[in-house]
Amino acid sequence: MQKFIIPADPFYKSVFAIVNILDETYVCPGWHPVPQGTTREQIEIDMSAIPVKEEVAIEQPKNSLYEVIVKGSKPGKEYKVKFDKGSWSCTCPAANFHRGDCKHVKAEQNNLKIIA
Repeated sequence: MQKFIIPADPFYKSVFAIVNILDETYVCPGWHPVPQGTTREQIEIDMSAIPVKEEVAIEQPKNSLYEVIVKGSKPGKEYKVKFDKGSWSCTCPAANFHRGDCKHVKAEQNNLKIIA
């Protein structure tokens, strides 16, 4: 039985599929071509191929309260970016409707990282 070593795709989460399209067979995620008739037992996933994300440490403001007014993308719009008790917030609409930090918070974190 021939083994096929497939490099793990960054989206690989311990599950893969063998996909047959027309006369070709692939291992997904990643769309790696394999011979027709390949079985799951013949597939070996090389986990060393997954790139490791480096964690970026963000410098937090030195004091416990930090506030700044930032300009919005539309003329005349301003929002308040605030760091208080270990968490960031912004008064822009995206901060209320999206998960994670909005672009104003991320920009302020980057500014503080460069300055600190």
